[in-house]
Amino acid sequence: MQEQIKEIYDKTAKEYDHLVTPCRMCQFLTLIYELNLRGNEKILEIGSGPGALSIQLAKLVKNGEVVGVDISESMIELANAKAEAISLRNIEFVCGDALNLNFPDRSFDIVVTSYLLHWIPDIRRFLHEIYRVLRHGGKLGIIAPSPNMYGELRRAYRRIMKKYKRYYEGTVIQEMIGLRVYSEREIQKLLCLTGFEIIKSFTMRFKEPLTPEVYLKRVNAITDEKYLDPIPTKLRSVVREELMNELSEMSKNGLITTECSIFIIGIKRKEKHEKLRLCNKSNPCRTGA
Repeated sequence: MQEQIKEIYDKTAKEYDHLVTPCRMCQFLTLIYELNLRGNEKILEIGSGPGALSIQLAKLVKNGEVVGVDISESMIELANAKAEAISLRNIEFVCGDALNLNFPDRSFDIVVTSYLLHWIPDIRRFLHEIYRVLRHGGKLGIIAPSPNMYGELRRAYRRIMKKYKRYYEGTVIQEMIGLRVYSEREIQKLLCLTGFEIIKSFTMRFKEPLTPEVYLKRVNAITDEKYLDPIPTKLRSVVREELMNELSEMSKNGLITTECSIFIIGIKRKEKHEKLRLCNKSNPCRTGA
């Protein structure tokens, strides 16, 4: 599966940077605000993509260091070019495997990751790797898609799935954009069981008017049309047209797209035996619009 993910983002890197990165910037800035940086931290971003979040972090930790890791060489090339263009010296981007991080134990003060959890084939191993490379008391910042993500695509696709149900039997529509989309509560529980204490957890919804054409291009830059995987190749052009027709029908009164994202800030505790106690604590949550 990791090879498939690498193939997707090697192929869509430039489109992703052009169509997706700008609309995510406000989310990156929200996460940075919640991290309450001192300015001297050593930070790791896993799944750094074209580098927007890492670069913003590097600008703020002038006495620190930022490392971005991504499985896609095309993404790494884009990110390094951006950092070099503005002469950032406290940042580097390297290819790497999120499940086998090539860093010693307790190497970082902060680890961040955005829009990666739903692509991870072994979430427990991934979180244990983060726990391993974080120093005691270090922070973890996560942005993840909620199960309500891509509601417009899911609404438009329901009729198509019904029409082609023999190909989509057993398919969960929320998971057509990744391996598994986790709820806020599921992520909290997984973090607690790994040894993190949740200090803040909330969801935010970001609304944006888009044409059906731009919306679908943005979705495809993220998924490379993974939602068409069950459809035979010879039928895909027909289904693409039907999907565009459904989105166009929805947009007669204006297509307002909604990106619903989960934000979680956690702290690595020194003693792992605390995890059960921490999991029973109530977690602060808030919802923004």
